[in-house]
Amino acid sequence: GAIEPKPTGHMLYPGTISVEEDTFEALLTDICRSYKAHGFRQIILLGDSGGNQQGMANVANKLNAKWNPR
Repeated sequence: GAIEPKPTGHMLYPGTISVEEDTFEALLTDICRSYKAHGFRQIILLGDSGGNQQGMANVANKLNAKWNPR
C-alpha cells in the first residue's frame, strides 16, 4: 500500500507498515547474510504476499549467484 500522498491498500488500517522495495530487499539481504554468518547453510525465503515475491526472488538470485558461483 502507498504511504503518501494518501494511504492505500493495507495502509488504510492502523498498525500496518510499508517499506520501499529497495528497503525490503536490503533488509532481506542483511537477514540472510546474518543467518549465513551463524552457520546456516540453507536459507529459504517464503512469503504469501504477491507484492513481495519479486523482491524475495531478486534477493535469492543475487545471494545464490554470490555464494554459489558456477
